[in-house]
Amino acid sequence: LLEEEEEEFELFSSLHSRKRKPVDNIYKFRESEGVFEILINRHLSKNETKFREYFRINYKQFDFLVSLIEVELCKEPSNRIKKPITVAEKLALTLRYMATGESFRSLSFSFRISHSYISLIIKETLSVLRSKLVPIFLPDANTIDFKVKAAEFSYKWNYPNCILAIDGKH
Repeated sequence: LLEEEEEEFELFSSLHSRKRKPVDNIYKFRESEGVFEILINRHLSKNETKFREYFRINYKQFDFLVSLIEVELCKEPSNRIKKPITVAEKLALTLRYMATGESFRSLSFSFRISHSYISLIIKETLSVLRSKLVPIFLPDANTIDFKVKAAEFSYKWNYPNCILAIDGKH
């Protein structure tokens, strides 16, 4: 009976452990070995053509987006997170995901960030981008004359009954 209680206690303890798992070695060297540091900072930032191929935006647009979302996404170092992920790295990760549709697990290995945290980063970054870019680039629906837009679209692209098209990953 005593052995059963000990086994139950051990099972309960293992299932309800509040201890955090240690950080995997693959994530410890993100600053020096991750794709952001090696590929983007060292190589792509100096090559406009390759940068555009990789992210589908140019370096000036990337910097504009970083400056636009920096206040909302910037995290200060703390006791728990000594070197937080930079806004530029969060944006690079999000743009890469949007450009390729690559899985979170695959991005996890290249960017050296856990796949569960990648999902949070992408969700948060897209939310901030939407809140900042929609007022700038998407006009208010009440001010649009849809018949005029449809006529313009039909004339230019020979595609009737359409007012707008978005290019990108489907």
